[in-house]
Amino acid sequence: MNKKNFIITIFLALITWFVSYYITGQILNNKNKANEIVRNYNFDSIKDEEIRNLAKILIGSKVSDLNLKTVNNDFINLKNLKGEKYILEFASTTCEACNETVETLDMLEKKYSDIKFIKIFPTEDITAINNFYKKHNLNVPNYVIAGQDNRQIDFFSEFNIKFYPTLLFVKDGYIVEMHVGTLDENLFKHKMNALK
Repeated sequence: MNKKNFIITIFLALITWFVSYYITGQILNNKNKANEIVRNYNFDSIKDEEIRNLAKILIGSKVSDLNLKTVNNDFINLKNLKGEKYILEFASTTCEACNETVETLDMLEKKYSDIKFIKIFPTEDITAINNFYKKHNLNVPNYVIAGQDNRQIDFFSEFNIKFYPTLLFVKDGYIVEMHVGTLDENLFKHKMNALK
């Protein structure tokens, strides 16, 4: 082997080592971050066993890089929100608790304008969602996703959502907190601590 080929071989070996070292580091970093979130979460504070089991599945999970079509025909790609804090709210227009909390959540969305609220109605279409907000004398928020317009995504298997409303608090691409059911501003503030 001549000197030139030897140098090229060494150079390629170093690049290969660096890339594999970097990728391994990223994988371990992600795993460590998820483990830290789970380790610090108080699962015992959730009294309902089914919801506690759901939390054990979701808390510490990395949110997929979904590309979602909003009811305004815009697209929001969750991959582009890395490093940002946001809330995924799963709701239904026929859910009693969702109807009870829609005005509170609308007020909180305005108050916490630095946090994106992404509202997902997995089984509804645009008409049902527009009627839902109209019934409550509210404007349809910017980031509303109609499940019927995003058929390629199975929200139930992606997030394992069984109850409405379910709020998932996401920080740096990881679910760090969740809430199921109605809530008031004080409870919301408590949940928001996870995004600090």
